[in-house]
Amino acid sequence: MANFVDLFAQAQAFHLAGRGRDAEPLYRQILAADPTNVGILCLFGTICHELGNLDEAIASLKEAVRLRPDYAAAHNCLGIVWAKEGKLDEALASFQEACRLAPNPIAALRLLDPKPHRGGAY
Repeated sequence: MANFVDLFAQAQAFHLAGRGRDAEPLYRQILAADPTNVGILCLFGTICHELGNLDEAIASLKEAVRLRPDYAAAHNCLGIVWAKEGKLDEALASFQEACRLAPNPIAALRLLDPKPHRGGAY
């Protein structure tokens, strides 16, 4: 496998450029080597949702929440998918948990941006 840092940088560059079909296999490759990487699970779930693969998006994001129930960004990512799918009760619960877990109000507001940030995976 390519160097993790290089692979992630390429996947994130594709993701930020709106090239989800190019990012998805790279995230999948990273997850094959490290299936407990919560940040990548969140990004992969986001890409899967963008590509119309709701089942895989939900599964990836639920796994991220299961692995790190204290990770606000994972709850937020799941809330975004639920909201876009019209599952508002589930979305509200996810967003409330994300805000409860966010370290401060600025961090909670930052979570509302569904795009990956240049500093890394959420």
